Amino acid sequence: MGELEIEVDEYGRLRWHPSYEQVIEHFGTVLHMTQQGDYSGDYFVVYDGGDGKRGWLAFGYGSCSGCDALQGCDTSEEVAQLVEGLRGSIEWFASEEDLVAYLDGRYLEGNPKWWYENKGVTEMLAILRPGDERIAAKLEYLRGDE
Repeated sequence: MGELEIEVDEYGRLRWHPSYEQVIEHFGTVLHMTQQGDYSGDYFVVYDGGDGKRGWLAFGYGSCSGCDALQGCDTSEEVAQLVEGLRGSIEWFASEEDLVAYLDGRYLEGNPKWWYENKGVTEMLAILRPGDERIAAKLEYLRGDE
């Protein structure tokens, strides 16, 4: 988890910045990652926090500098601020069971997250709980529009 590589020109403008995949891996050991979308979409990541702890990171990305936070960065300071914001949005759980319960909506109590009915999250649940017929049925339902 060393430093992320960022290259700037003689005026301090970015020439090169890390990809989202590099940022995701910079935060720790990735157990599972799903990506939904193509030119724009969402990343869903599960981290190993040690001692059975699990981290959850969910965020969207865009297709151009006008609609994507990383592509919109002009300076290394802006990249660093974005990276720290993403790091701070990782939600940590005492166990994988707690994470699964959270993702499955049992902790939402009428206040669902933006990703609750998202196919990518349900795919993650299917990875975490293979053979769970209820999750498989939900995923089949969500894939129905493909």
